[in-house]
Amino acid sequence: MNLKKNLAILLMVTATTVFAATGLEGISMLVEKINNTTNQEEKAKLLDKLDEEIGQVEKKDLKKAHELVNKNLKTTEITKNN
Repeated sequence: MNLKKNLAILLMVTATTVFAATGLEGISMLVEKINNTTNQEEKAKLLDKLDEEIGQVEKKDLKKAHELVNKNLKTTEITKNN
């Protein structure tokens, strides 16, 4: 019984760690896509998706996510024709 309980705890910790890494990795991939995209409409969609991804990051990883975006995202002015 104790072995099953320990195994269950180990699996939960491992799954949480993998999920957190995937979240930050996904943000990193989105930043790279945004930087490499020249189409402004596509870039706007990717920025929306990046915003959603950051909103789903666990609180403990939020600072890392913001640092990653601030360090790697190349900002350009996006203008809309009115």
